[in-house]
Amino acid sequence: MKTKARFAILVLILCLVITLAWRPSQAQTSVQRYFPETGHTVKGEFLNAYERVTNPLLLYGFPITESFVDPIYGTLQYFQKARFELHPELPAGQRVQVSTLGKYLYQPGPSLPSGEDPNACRQFPNGYQVCLAFLDFYDANGGGAGFGWPISKIGKYKGRSAQYFEKTRFEWPPEFPFGQRVALGEVNLPLAAVPGAGILLGNLRCGVAGLLDGFPAGGLGGLLTNLLNAIVDLLNGLLGA
Repeated sequence: MKTKARFAILVLILCLVITLAWRPSQAQTSVQRYFPETGHTVKGEFLNAYERVTNPLLLYGFPITESFVDPIYGTLQYFQKARFELHPELPAGQRVQVSTLGKYLYQPGPSLPSGEDPNACRQFPNGYQVCLAFLDFYDANGGGAGFGWPISKIGKYKGRSAQYFEKTRFEWPPEFPFGQRVALGEVNLPLAAVPGAGILLGNLRCGVAGLLDGFPAGGLGGLLTNLLNAIVDLLNGLLGA
């Protein structure tokens, strides 16, 4: 009994520390936009950056967390297809940067045979090419500033032709109408985002997103995910008691 009690106390302390460390950021502005589709709000400089592009839903998707402060990466907010970072040391208009999630998501695999016309491709300094519809989409939606350089050849992802860039993944869904067959891959957080990140479990889950950033899906990252899922389940039980 004493061992179980000590374990429960240690777990609660860990959860409280994580919750305080990854507290939601408090934007010093009243400019904000609530998205009922996911139950989250985008505000301040993140909202300015989000609405600066012509089609933010196409490029970023809906927000899936509130903004929160990560002790390593600073102020962050996750969207379905991107993560925003706030860099207050940069000049106005450049303070919001899109994270290089493509590097995190990319898992090397077999490439598709190259049959592209060289005249329809662009060679990048790192040796990779972008071709045809992917190149058209790349140029029309921000190029290197929006997506970074390509970091893979075209391969397969869940049955679709796909190519990874520093900040995202391009996909070719054949079921989409002609002219709209380039889509951006979703982030796929290890834990489901919880609306209302001001509550204890919401803070914990947002913190997990930052904590696991940079870990591969398996190995240590998988062990941490399982451990923190177990902690969340225990907290659910304790708070519901």
